[in-house]
Amino acid sequence: MDKKSRVPEVSVIIPVFNLETFLQEAVDSVMGQTFRDFEIILVDDGSADRSHGIIESYRQREPDRVRAIFQEHAGAAAARNAGIEMARGEWIAFLDGDDSWMPVKLEIQLSEARRDPRLNLLSTAAEIAGENRLLLEAIPAGDHVKLELLLKGCFITLSSVLIRKELLADTHFDETLPGAQDLDLYLRLADRVRYRFMPEPLIRYRLRENAISDPRGSRHAQLNSHYRILKREAQALAAADLPLFLRHRKELRAVMDRLAHEAAYYSLRSRTASRKERIAASRIAIRQEPLRIKNYRFLLQALLPRRVDRAARRVRD
Repeated sequence: MDKKSRVPEVSVIIPVFNLETFLQEAVDSVMGQTFRDFEIILVDDGSADRSHGIIESYRQREPDRVRAIFQEHAGAAAARNAGIEMARGEWIAFLDGDDSWMPVKLEIQLSEARRDPRLNLLSTAAEIAGENRLLLEAIPAGDHVKLELLLKGCFITLSSVLIRKELLADTHFDETLPGAQDLDLYLRLADRVRYRFMPEPLIRYRLRENAISDPRGSRHAQLNSHYRILKREAQALAAADLPLFLRHRKELRAVMDRLAHEAAYYSLRSRTASRKERIAASRIAIRQEPLRIKNYRFLLQALLPRRVDRAARRVRD
């Protein structure tokens, strides 16, 4: 980074919560980028492990490049928002503290952005760390990014994103959502986005037990948030462009049916979902699909004491 200007082209925001096992790999993958004009903003979201010390060691070693925020635990969305507020770069890149980048990630994305100055959001394919397969099927967006996000789900992997800071000037992550904050952000930005998907897998995405995608943890919350966001955006689409909404109404309904049903299912599998959450998820599934008998079975299971439900499942299995 040019020490005279001290204003980097890219600000890399890394939220951290109890990631001592993976954090060094993540930061080193940024330090090893072939493109060098960047700063790293490490946001410690109230970690109780050695993450604080690891962050301090990088800040002391690279004081002109590494900046840090230490805050009380408030969640990943709040951590990313704090990083956005501190960022100085023209571009912002996000990297979860348990993911990592290929060395040419920033160089390739910025080269593409310079070839087409209209672009303000770029993402890449992602491979699963330790596995020879992609995280998601490649889904290059067409002319209507918002509609594709509604129908196909969040195909933009956050750790691969490079976004112009000006887009985030008045639109941050929603800290009240228990999940799907990235999808919610993309949808709220979609009308202003000029997006490019790059099919090269330039990040390694780590699947971890106890992450929000773990069905025994908070996956139900992620699905429930996705359902509520989709319902909100479908209503907004109907108000803004009724012919487009009507052309895709059945597809949107099918996605909402699936999300409501799966949220109820995973709430029953979750170790953390309360009885109140399980009942609420089942009722949403019934309202969404009143003719689907299995949704009523979910409600019955949710009404049972957890120990009785577990015993019944063991007998059924």
